[in-house]
Amino acid sequence: MTPDLYRTPTDMSDAGRQARLFDGLPHDVGGLAEVVQGLMVHEHIAPAYGLTLSPEQHAQAHWVTEYWNEAQQRWVLVDAQLDGRQREMFKIGFDPLDVPRDQFLVAGQAWELCRAGKADPDSFAILDMHGLWLIAGNVIRDVAALNNHEMLPWDVWGAMARTDAELDLPFFDRLAELSHAPDAHADELRAVYQDKRIAVPGTVFNAVLNRPDPIH
Repeated sequence: MTPDLYRTPTDMSDAGRQARLFDGLPHDVGGLAEVVQGLMVHEHIAPAYGLTLSPEQHAQAHWVTEYWNEAQQRWVLVDAQLDGRQREMFKIGFDPLDVPRDQFLVAGQAWELCRAGKADPDSFAILDMHGLWLIAGNVIRDVAALNNHEMLPWDVWGAMARTDAELDLPFFDRLAELSHAPDAHADELRAVYQDKRIAVPGTVFNAVLNRPDPIH
């Protein structure tokens, strides 16, 4: 996918009136990651930092992101959560500012491995949720994000399901192929996003709050 497609903020990333505050932030990826690490900590490892979180401070999500490295002419995968303490705790041997592609599986790759019998769908889990249906939901979220519609991990819409039996397997086989190699399928990703089963609607279901949520 061309880097220019992602240079303009979208509904989810537009800072609006607060955009001027970005001027004081570091301009390098490592510096930005340190800012994030100074502001947020995953709730399940807060005690490792001597923190006790209030009920209002609890939320769980762990996402990686990519940026275009102009000098190297490639997309670089970054895990901004993994600071020095976590790298030691979890014995992380790679650079979280340049995560090797065999150390983090995007949803499309996880789907393909499971469908080929090379991975167990139940090994992809969060809390009590696991299975192909969970991976499929993230395949749709990835396709949406690649079309500049970055959503929350608990936003549910379209063809997302809660059981494996509800899945249209050939449909997700194709989405996984496209989202796993977006640079090779840029035009097809834009075209497939027109499908109402994938396109983000005006209102999605918030699985955490158990209610519909308007997007705008």
